[in-house]
Amino acid sequence: MKNTFIPFANDSDSVTINGLTLENGVLTIAIYGNAEITHDQAGLAAATALRDILDLAIAKLIANNDLPKKISAIDPKAVTPAENPFKS
Repeated sequence: MKNTFIPFANDSDSVTINGLTLENGVLTIAIYGNAEITHDQAGLAAATALRDILDLAIAKLIANNDLPKKISAIDPKAVTPAENPFKS
């Protein structure tokens, strides 16, 4: 399985591995679902794909010399107010 999911690269990529979904974000990676890693070749492939993505995420976090202690899930500077399209 070729990995095209680059952790923290954008707010749009997602990948599903054996029922477990990882959604990319520049500040967070959401992981949800229910996955079973089976004791077979398919389980090995799924576990390896998941490990590869987590290894990339960990490497990116370690490489950031300015990593904050904790961030808000929503960066207020990244939110742009929009006009209400339903307001007359």
